[in-house]
Amino acid sequence: MVTDQTAVRRAARLAAKIADYQNKETKKLVEGLGRLAQGDVDLTVVPESADGDTMEVKATFEKIAEAVNKCVEVINGLNTDVAMLAQAAMEGRLNIRADAGKHSGAYGAIVHGVNETIGRLVGFLDSMPSPAMIIDNDFTILYMNDLGARVGGKTPAQVVGTKCYDHFKTSDCKTARCACQQAITGGSEATSETDAHPAIGVDLDISYTAVPIKDGQGHVMGALEVVTDLTAVKRAARVAKKIADFQAVETNKLVDGLERLAKGEINFTIATAPADDDTKEVKQTFDVIAHAVNTTVQATQTITEAAKLVAGGDLTVEIKERSSEDELMHALSAMVKMLNEVVSDVKKAADNVAAGSQELSSASTGMSQGASEQLRPPKRHLPPWRRCLPISGRTPTMPYRRKK
Repeated sequence: MVTDQTAVRRAARLAAKIADYQNKETKKLVEGLGRLAQGDVDLTVVPESADGDTMEVKATFEKIAEAVNKCVEVINGLNTDVAMLAQAAMEGRLNIRADAGKHSGAYGAIVHGVNETIGRLVGFLDSMPSPAMIIDNDFTILYMNDLGARVGGKTPAQVVGTKCYDHFKTSDCKTARCACQQAITGGSEATSETDAHPAIGVDLDISYTAVPIKDGQGHVMGALEVVTDLTAVKRAARVAKKIADFQAVETNKLVDGLERLAKGEINFTIATAPADDDTKEVKQTFDVIAHAVNTTVQATQTITEAAKLVAGGDLTVEIKERSSEDELMHALSAMVKMLNEVVSDVKKAADNVAAGSQELSSASTGMSQGASEQLRPPKRHLPPWRRCLPISGRTPTMPYRRKK
């Protein structure tokens, strides 16, 4: 009995052929998915060509390959956007964002998350209390925080793409003192202090530090600059020096005046120099001191004048004590009082001496007259002409007779 195995054999050969095709395509898919799982997105799955026997199987693998290739495409797109964001951040172009809407599901969430991370970083920089910017090697501004733009009266969007030296306008710009230039050419951090004039009427004293930005190979791509406003500090230093200079001049003036006063010179007056808003409070202090010194000088002048009057014999001068503790005026007043008492005593003594002398003179005169009377002969015994003559030591003469 003969059995026809042609159909069976043919079916077996067809099944083996299809199985072999499936195995090859399955292996290809597994290999591709394995590479994809490892992050290799440089692949494309393409099913082998088929004939009439494997056409249906190929169609199935084509659908699977299409899905795998779509995954690769999506991951490649994600990778491209993430790499673009990373490169932009590395270069300092912190305003660059990827379109998360191009990605769906978790991939869109990843892109959105990276955007948010960069945005948060920019937010930190924008909230810094100091101006900050990133420039490339040509000094073109790639990023500037809000404060840095505001000092020049602009927004960050307005300054991006312009030159940094056109924004801050410092004395270091376009010179070898520029810290950014030093960081870019030297590849290391640099710091400098200068003045900046970012807008009309805005004059700042600043200190700024520049740090080089490098790519993955270590090549300098630009610089990050952070600025510290020293305007208040510098102004305070200038005011402090101004006050110190004012104090030095006025102190020397006071010392000179006190030394002159200590040497007995009293013909001078101390006057403080004019002051402005920065030195007016210090001037008030020195005005008080100068007034005290001038008052002392005036008091000394008054004492000197009084002493001169006393030395000239005027003991009627009035000496007034300036306070209950004014020992000098008290001593001078006591001296004048004692001199008055001495003069009074001397005057009394002189008056007594004068009175005694007068009495003595009167007594002497009386005694002399008495003696003369005793030596003179009586008038009745004298000749008539002799009686007319006064007693004297002159030689007697005849009385004067009138001619007839």
